[in-house]
Amino acid sequence: MNKVLILNSHPVYYHIPFYQKISKHYKTKVIYTWDVFNNKNPTYWKFESSQNLLKNYDYKFIRNLSFQKLSYNFNFFSCINPSIINEILIYKPNYIILFGYNYFTNILCLVFANLLNIKIIFRGEAYVNKSNPYIKFKFFKKIIFKLVDYVIYSCNSNKKYFIELGFKEKNLFFGPSTIDENYILSKFDKFNITQKKKQIVFAGKIDHRKNLDFILNTFDNFSKFNKTSYELIIIGDGILRPKLEQKFSDNKKIKFKGFLDHTSIFKILNNSRYLILGSNYDPTPKIINESIYLKCIPIITDQIGVSDDLIKNGVNGFIFKHNDQKSLTYIFNNLDNYDLLKIYKSIESTLNLWSYDQWLESIKKIIR
Repeated sequence: MNKVLILNSHPVYYHIPFYQKISKHYKTKVIYTWDVFNNKNPTYWKFESSQNLLKNYDYKFIRNLSFQKLSYNFNFFSCINPSIINEILIYKPNYIILFGYNYFTNILCLVFANLLNIKIIFRGEAYVNKSNPYIKFKFFKKIIFKLVDYVIYSCNSNKKYFIELGFKEKNLFFGPSTIDENYILSKFDKFNITQKKKQIVFAGKIDHRKNLDFILNTFDNFSKFNKTSYELIIIGDGILRPKLEQKFSDNKKIKFKGFLDHTSIFKILNNSRYLILGSNYDPTPKIINESIYLKCIPIITDQIGVSDDLIKNGVNGFIFKHNDQKSLTYIFNNLDNYDLLKIYKSIESTLNLWSYDQWLESIKKIIR
C-alpha cells in the first residue's frame, strides 16, 4: 500500500475531514510542526479543542526549535523542525502532501524529499491579485515549485496562479475550498430559512486587508439616505476596530459584536439573510462556505479568490466591484427584491460540487 505523509503547521477544523478520508484509502500520517498545540494550551488551542481535531487519523507533533513559536506573528522562521528529516527516513512515504511553503520546515521537507525521490503534492491557496503583487517573489517561487510534482488547487483563480508559475494543466488537480459540514450540523437541530432576520453580517479580522472601512462607509451612506430595515452586524476584532467603532457609533444600524467563537458565529449566520466581505486580498475565506451552508447569502468583492467559481453573481450570491460604492449600493438597494428561495436551491447544487470527495478523487488520480 502507498504511504502518504502530510505536513501542516497545526490542526485546522476544515482540513480534518480530508485527513480522515485519505486515511481510509492509504496508510497516512499527519505531521504537525507548530508544537504549542500539542498540550492543548488554551492560549493557542482556543475553541478547537471542542472540535475533535485529533480523532480518526494518525498524527504526530514534532519539536519546533523556533524562538518565535509562541508568537502569532507568523513568518518563515516560525517553524524550524529539523526532526522532519528523521520522520521521513523512518516513515518512508511514497508521497508527501505539503500545505504551503511559508515555513523553513516546509522548504527543508521539500528539498529532502526530492533527494529521496519522494513525490510532492502541494496545497496552497494563493492567487494573482492586483492588491497583492507577487512579481518580486516570482523567481523564487518558480525555483521552489520545480521541486513539486503535483498541485491540489482550491479554485479557478488559484489554478491560474500555478499556471502562471509554470505548471502544466496535467499536474493540477481540483481540491475545492470547503469546510466540515458535519461540524456545523452538530451545532444545530435545524437550519433557519423562513424566518431569517434582515441582517448583513461581516465576520473576520478587522484589519486593512479585510477592507471593512469600505463596507462601513458604503452602508453608512446608504442607510442615511434610505429607510432601510437592514442592520450591519460586525463580528471580529483587530487593530482597526476601536477607530471604526468610534467613527460609526452614531449609526444605530451598525452593531459591533467583537470576537466570537465558531458556534456563536454560526448561530448569527443561521439567523441572518446575508454575509458580506470586501477584502483587498482573500484567496478562499471559509466563512463563505460556512455562510452558504447556513443559507446566509454571500455578498463579496470581485477581488476574493472564489469570486469566479464558488460564487455565481445573482445565482448563489452577489459580487460587487472592488471598492466601488455604486456597485455595492445597487445590491443594498435590492436586498428585498431577490428571490431567496431560488438562491437557496442554487446553493444546494453548489454544496454538492464543493466537497471533500473532490479532494479524494484528485488524490486517487495522482496515487495509482
